[in-house]
Amino acid sequence: ETKNGERFGKFNWVIITTPAPQTLALVPKKFEFCNTIKENNMNSCISLMLGFDKKLDLNFDCAKIIDSDIQLISVNNNKPKRKNYCSLVVQSTHNWANQYMDDNQNYILNHLCQETSRTLEKDMSIASHKNIHIWRYSSREIKKEPTILVDKSSKLAVCGDWCMGEFVESAFISAFNTSSSIKSLISNE
Repeated sequence: ETKNGERFGKFNWVIITTPAPQTLALVPKKFEFCNTIKENNMNSCISLMLGFDKKLDLNFDCAKIIDSDIQLISVNNNKPKRKNYCSLVVQSTHNWANQYMDDNQNYILNHLCQETSRTLEKDMSIASHKNIHIWRYSSREIKKEPTILVDKSSKLAVCGDWCMGEFVESAFISAFNTSSSIKSLISNE
């Protein structure tokens, strides 16, 4: 039921798959795992996507960067069926993103481009395509043990990558474990 009293039907179970801060705003205070959700502070990350008309001479597929505002550079055109394109995906550090994610997007794009240019010793301003994406809730601040958040009494469950780790595989595993737990509860009713 919404704050305005609107109802959307009768459901046997509800599963919420949003990041921890958004989940906390959606679950009732009586939800068994509210404190567990509160303990999951999230970091941000900003992805810079660069596309080029010509292939860049780079001798790596993926590089972890140290002592910079960027933490990762991935050569995306080295992936299967992408040979006709030249593209990079660059990820900011969590600290930098947490501090600057609400700043002017042109400033963010230009800064990450400059950091990438400095790191690769190549001019990234020549990219024909430049874009950023801000991930406000990209990963948990502190790595914790995997969690299954299924509250039998309220028939409410929560899952997502943040319940297991921080990668897309974690989202799948969390959803699988949550659905298995619910399935087990339903079969024992």
